[in-house]
Amino acid sequence: IELSVVAVQYVITSSISNGGTIYPLGNINVQEGNTQTFEIFPNDNYKVSKILVDGVEVENKSAYTFNNVNGTHTISVEFVYVPKIFTISVIYGLGGKINPEKTFKVIEGTDETVTVIPDNKYEVDEFLVDDEVATLTNNTYTFTNISDNHSISAKFKYVPSYYTITSSCNEGGSIDRIGEHSFIEYSNIEYKFTPNKKYKVKNVIVDDISYGSIESYTFSDLSDNHTLSVEFEYVPDKFNIEVTCGDNGIVSQNGTITVIEDTNFTLNIQPNNGYKINQMYVDGTLVDNSNSITIKNIWENHTISVTFVEKKVYAITSTCDDGCKIYPLGSVNVYESDNQKFDIVANEGYYLKDIKVDNVSIDFDLLNSSYTFENLSSN
Repeated sequence: IELSVVAVQYVITSSISNGGTIYPLGNINVQEGNTQTFEIFPNDNYKVSKILVDGVEVENKSAYTFNNVNGTHTISVEFVYVPKIFTISVIYGLGGKINPEKTFKVIEGTDETVTVIPDNKYEVDEFLVDDEVATLTNNTYTFTNISDNHSISAKFKYVPSYYTITSSCNEGGSIDRIGEHSFIEYSNIEYKFTPNKKYKVKNVIVDDISYGSIESYTFSDLSDNHTLSVEFEYVPDKFNIEVTCGDNGIVSQNGTITVIEDTNFTLNIQPNNGYKINQMYVDGTLVDNSNSITIKNIWENHTISVTFVEKKVYAITSTCDDGCKIYPLGSVNVYESDNQKFDIVANEGYYLKDIKVDNVSIDFDLLNSSYTFENLSSN
């Protein structure tokens, strides 16, 4: 008798989803009582999502073993895609920041927008993506469909403010800067004022504040707009009139008298009683004697000299008979060039018959009359 023994075999069917493989794959015959191991290999960026053995989920492992096989079985492996994680490195200098402010992680295939935010009075000087110059749009940059690591960096530069100084002046001088000029903030800006000949700085006004007569003004640590106005004033030349006066008389001004150009100077002269002007000199030249002298439109220094001399004395003798009265009566001393009046009145019951001056009859009133010797020059 010959006996043939055939081992019993069972089929284990393995299957997978996309994203990996299993080994062995397909329908595998396993003899009863044997052991069969299935190794699971996810593809890159995949991992095992679920293992089903005979329709029942089991622990995720890199392999599964059927021990002491005594029936048919199934094993199914599902894989899930695991996207890559990339890093975006963030670097920025003083004067601003990048949002997000620190290095951060992103998932591949996604989009990520960063915002560059300059501080006040700063602007972006340089923006680099992966060490290459890149362009910002409204201070933002967007990575699209990210598939690698990246780096971003930003440099900022200070943007100073500029301020305007507006200067003006009247005729009579100049300012080293006239009109509107712009200067960078925190500057120290000096303005110098130059008067023309025969002018001087009368007043300097800065932002409606008067600083008087100064030669220059400095705006320190400029931080605002300003105005500056300079007023120049004409300074006429001054000249000296040297007046000397001898004894026995007075003048209205004596010594050194200072006068302004193109003006007139008048000197009044008064001899003492019994004296007259002897000589008058203007700038060393003898001029006619006068009780007043005027130098007009003065444009240089001058000298005036006055001396006095005693007047001569003349005698006037008056007489009258018994029928009249004369005043003053008798001998009267009178200085030369002076005037002397005589009043003549007839007594009651009388009338004047004759009046003689230096033995020469003159016209007269019968009752009351008078006679004046003018500018006397003899007895």
